[in-house]
Amino acid sequence: MALLLLGSFAAGRRYDFPTSLALSALVLSLLDSKIVFELGPQLTYACCLGVYLTAPRPGPERPRKQPWEVLSFVCRATFGAWLFAS
Repeated sequence: MALLLLGSFAAGRRYDFPTSLALSALVLSLLDSKIVFELGPQLTYACCLGVYLTAPRPGPERPRKQPWEVLSFVCRATFGAWLFAS
């Protein structure tokens, strides 16, 4: 995922988190096919997806300088990880 992030900076393209998450899961599955049935990677990818889907996205109309915005981000991301891991 870090290589895709650095590659997107080098190429001047937008970083896409779902694509990099799927590609990292694909590469791990190709390297070791038993990893699909292990609980650790399943929970890791579920939590990453939960954080991505539930965390608020900053927009041009919502600056993140207020303390409650940071607290909202942390609470929603934590809830997303917990929800998807459950």
